[in-house]
Amino acid sequence: KEQFFGRTISLYAPLYISNYCSSHCTYCGFHSHNRISRFKLTAEQMHKEMSFVAGQGIENILILTGESYSVTPLSYLKEAVDIAKNYFPAISLEVHPMQVEEYRELFLRGVDGITVYQETYDRKSYASVHLSGTKADYDFRYGTPARAAQGGIRTISMGILLGLADIAEDLFALYSQLRDMEKNFPGVEYSLS
Repeated sequence: KEQFFGRTISLYAPLYISNYCSSHCTYCGFHSHNRISRFKLTAEQMHKEMSFVAGQGIENILILTGESYSVTPLSYLKEAVDIAKNYFPAISLEVHPMQVEEYRELFLRGVDGITVYQETYDRKSYASVHLSGTKADYDFRYGTPARAAQGGIRTISMGILLGLADIAEDLFALYSQLRDMEKNFPGVEYSLS
C-alpha cells in the first residue's frame, strides 16, 4: 500500500439518514419490532449534517439507513447522493440491498462504494436471527455484492458479525465469496470487516 499510495490514511464518516427498518433481525436495535423513535432526515437536515461532517475535514462519507424500501426508496437515496456531492468527493452507501439497475442509477449519480454484511454464512443461524422482512432472504442478500458490481460500483465492503455462527467457518465463507467476486469482477476494490 505504501508503494502505491504513500503514507496515507483514508478516513470516512458514517452518517445515518434514516433508522426505519422493515426487517426483524434479533441482534439489531433498529429492527422493525423495536419500539424506538424513528427518523428520516429531510433534504435540509442532510445538508446541515453533511456540511458539518465535511467541515471537520472528512472527504469520504458512508450514508446509512435502516432496511426500509418504502421509507428510503431509490428516489430518496438519489436525493441524498445529490446532496452529498456538494460536500464529498467519495460517497458510499450502507443501505438495503437492491437490483442491478438501481445500483447502476446510484453509480451514475456518483456513488463509489457499498457496504453489505452477510452477517453469517451459516443458513440455519442466518434464519434463526433474521425472522422477517427482505433481509430474511439469504440468497438475495448473498447476491448483493455481485449485483452492485454489475451496476458499476467500484468499491465493495463485505463482512460478517462474529459470533452468530462458527467464526472459522464464517471467515472461510467470507473469504470464498471474496475470491469469487475477485474472479468475476476483477476491476472492483474490496475490503472486509
